[in-house]
Amino acid sequence: MNPYIIINDFESDALEDYSKKEHFKVNQRFCQYLKQLIAEDSQRKNAKNISASYKPQHYLPIVIKQQQSETNNESGILLTIDKLVTFFIEECKQNFLPINPCFANYYLHLLIRDAQDGLELNDKSNRLSVCKIENFLEKALTKYKNPLEATVCNMKMSYFNRNSQELSLDFVKEKYDLEFEEKLQELIKSILQYPESSSDHQLEEMFIKMQVFIITNYQIGCPKNHVILKQCRQSLNSVLGRGDIQKYVLRKKYHRLEYLQKLAATVAGILIFNNQGPQGDKENIRNIFADLKMAQCNTKDSLEESIERALFFKQSGSNVMQELIEINVYLKMIICLRPLIQIREINKFVILFEVYRKNLEKAKNTFEKTLYLIEVAEKKFNCVVEKINEILKFRSAIEAELIFPHFVYLSEIWQTLVLYLNHLVEINKVKDHFDNILNEKLENNFNQLLEELSDKNKHLKQPLKYTFHELMQNNIKHESKLNMLNIKPFVKDYCGLTMALTGGLLVPSQLEKKLCENVDLLFGFANMEYAKFAERYFKDFIKNFRNTIVTSTDLILLFQLDEEVMQQDFDLIQQTKTKTNSLETQTENILSNEHLTSRRVNTSWNVWDFHRQTINLANIRKKQTHNTQTNLGYGIRNAQNQTDRKTSNGTQNS
Repeated sequence: MNPYIIINDFESDALEDYSKKEHFKVNQRFCQYLKQLIAEDSQRKNAKNISASYKPQHYLPIVIKQQQSETNNESGILLTIDKLVTFFIEECKQNFLPINPCFANYYLHLLIRDAQDGLELNDKSNRLSVCKIENFLEKALTKYKNPLEATVCNMKMSYFNRNSQELSLDFVKEKYDLEFEEKLQELIKSILQYPESSSDHQLEEMFIKMQVFIITNYQIGCPKNHVILKQCRQSLNSVLGRGDIQKYVLRKKYHRLEYLQKLAATVAGILIFNNQGPQGDKENIRNIFADLKMAQCNTKDSLEESIERALFFKQSGSNVMQELIEINVYLKMIICLRPLIQIREINKFVILFEVYRKNLEKAKNTFEKTLYLIEVAEKKFNCVVEKINEILKFRSAIEAELIFPHFVYLSEIWQTLVLYLNHLVEINKVKDHFDNILNEKLENNFNQLLEELSDKNKHLKQPLKYTFHELMQNNIKHESKLNMLNIKPFVKDYCGLTMALTGGLLVPSQLEKKLCENVDLLFGFANMEYAKFAERYFKDFIKNFRNTIVTSTDLILLFQLDEEVMQQDFDLIQQTKTKTNSLETQTENILSNEHLTSRRVNTSWNVWDFHRQTINLANIRKKQTHNTQTNLGYGIRNAQNQTDRKTSNGTQNS
């Protein structure tokens, strides 16, 4: 696909006249936007000066002719998809539609290449017009407005999955650490602000703030609960004496902060240890294990239920499509009981539910990994508690160096368990976001569509027949590049022949077959007859199969090719911009003095030739030497001194 469009220079009323001729209603704001782009591109107005070298048709197959210029040259501006995105965002603002600029760019880049809803960018036989581009933008805006549009919902879901990092444990840890750091920043400052000459009342205030910091930082419970504060005070007194508090304020602030963090880890470990077991305070102290168990059960049930529902809707849609179409490989014909465009509407929802299911499967895999980490952390926690019990057994006085490291490690494991609980919360948030996109209204709309199309009383009396040649010819117009190995994990799940001939209808495969010995790639087919036909006409099959995927927005999202497609467009834009800049800014072809032709063409009239000669003389000047000089040097006249080579050991002056 070529992401560039050339719009020729036109007068003020040319676009309106053209729209009347083509029977299109052109958006006046779009007309003004194009005129603004042309006015800003001053170099394109001087196209007559570079008409001999600038031939956009050599590398830009898409040309929109508005008015033929007097010189009959192809001149105009380059209209990229990025500029269409700018106009699309303005249209959304005019219609009071909130839109993320990054999503708008993602949305148009994928939609413009769609064979049904996009533009025929590679069809050289059918040149694009400004009116067709405006019609595409209007259609894109209409689809974006409709909350029941399956393709738009699919894009929103894929865009969120592509850019969100909530499933990453490292991201969740960084996110919650920053949140707690912001919340505790003022509290830490207030603890560190007390002067060295603090009174007993000030030391008491600092002591209370330390308790609040410990409870809040390790999320042991509510810092307003007087029971927790009392227990924390007892644990803190067992570590920090009255004299230690007075010594604490004598430290430097950075030493105070480091000591506060170590003190909090030790005291939190003591507080957590004291509330473990049957005698622990379960009402006031947070029971992290009960919270984890409840979160695990709720998340597991929610994910499994949604995945089963998505599979049910997907299977229902596939069954209806199989009833409405029949592929006859002997007659090379497809027989449809409903128009193919209506069947494709079902297919959009089938793809949407499949993308939804894959995203939930990804969340489920992350959930299962977190479950394993929780199990390991709980075992570590129990081991540390048992170790502390062994140390405390039959002992009344224990050295701090022996027991305190275990309390610190226990508090670290507690923080890890809290992190895993937060990760489960984020997984549920991701799942809820997907549910908000694929809501009950979409499911009800899909059910109504299935009921309407599966009603046999409304089937066509004379089924529609499409020949293979007709469908393939329509698909050849949209030829694009695609590395088949990028979709290797997904090809075997669906019937490849049905996808290639029907524009991407998803029918589950019943068998797998390797069609090419040189490539380790298994294709799926509905039956053996389809597989033999695809193997017999492999060249045409693979060409149509590749083009079908790349020219279908829904299939691009299903096979997770959106990043590859966006990167191809970006590389092509950079390549074309570089080539365009070199063509527009080049000077006349001037021969250098060192490579003159036999006719001795005089080039002294060109101002660049004088620059070239000046640079050449400057380079010669730089080559001269000042200490020793030979007869072959350029700067022999300008040398200040010269010394001959010595022929003996004696002293010789020149």
